[in-house]
Amino acid sequence: MTTVNFKLILTISLLISNVFAFERVPCDLSDVVCTTQASVNIYHNIVNGKPEFGIDRNDPLHRDTIQSISQRLNYTLTNAYLYGLKHCAIHQLKFNMNELTWEFYLTCPRLILEADYDIKGEIMSLNIDGNGPCRIVYDNYIIGLTGGLQLYNGPNENSYIHVTEFKMSYLDVRGLATYQFNNLYNSDPERAFIMSNLLNANWQRVTAATQEPAMYAVFEKFIESVNKYLKHVPVKQLFARTVL
Repeated sequence: MTTVNFKLILTISLLISNVFAFERVPCDLSDVVCTTQASVNIYHNIVNGKPEFGIDRNDPLHRDTIQSISQRLNYTLTNAYLYGLKHCAIHQLKFNMNELTWEFYLTCPRLILEADYDIKGEIMSLNIDGNGPCRIVYDNYIIGLTGGLQLYNGPNENSYIHVTEFKMSYLDVRGLATYQFNNLYNSDPERAFIMSNLLNANWQRVTAATQEPAMYAVFEKFIESVNKYLKHVPVKQLFARTVL
């Protein structure tokens, strides 16, 4: 390429960039389409980790201990890892700035929870007892979260958001959940085989009875990362759209 042609291309590129100048315009926080589109990048930054903000990778997401205690069934998961958040898509991020609340949904093609388990109690009117490695797979999982927020002024009088609380508002496995528990009934093969078949044949009932404590613990860690991110980026930069 000649010097003249290179200069010509450079000049044309500069002219185009000046004519088609892009600008980032803050979203109106009541504009669900705008906030949801802007949140895609935020979500993936949090899942993939952002060391400069003190955020570790959240896929897999690790929890030392997850515990559920109820009248009929108690279980503990230790050294738990959830895989698959990086493949989830975020939908319908809504803010109510009058009530200082938020909500959104995730659609996840597959989430896999692996841990060491300890379980004791009753499920579907049958006793269950065991401890050892476990693996739970959730296919086509829809997860809803909602909670409260605080809006405050930070550096340079910019507005920042802090999540004050959250809860699981929706949990629905639209595909299939599969359960694998090694060493049920102290490795009694016949009883373990019967219970394993029962759990997987009745996965909807098992999931409804067991999923919320595990998912709450997972997203408790995730929300901690969200707040680390929100601490560093003002609202007007968090939620913005690109216009000509």
